[in-house]
Amino acid sequence: MKPQWQRKYEKLMVELSQVGFVCNGTLRETYQRCGKPSCACATDDDQKHGPYYIWTATNKGKQTCRSFSKTQARSFDEYNRNYQKMKALVEQLCTLVVCALLQDKQ
Repeated sequence: MKPQWQRKYEKLMVELSQVGFVCNGTLRETYQRCGKPSCACATDDDQKHGPYYIWTATNKGKQTCRSFSKTQARSFDEYNRNYQKMKALVEQLCTLVVCALLQDKQ
């Protein structure tokens, strides 16, 4: 019979395999002025153009920024929740392995 930590580990691995698409970073919704002096946005904050969705992430020490469409922004929200879930599962997996190693030591 498998140890309890190993059964828990296998259960978490099944959960991890079902997470789906993941994406890290942050998404910011922004409104901007176009710069044309005759445009309504030049004098009225409520007339700014947008929303624009700006995604920012760091990969290998370099920051990346991209514009997303509204549809991409909605997908990002789901994928980012998946990313957070994945991170939590990986932390639990690591904790289980450390506990197993410490038990083996005894």
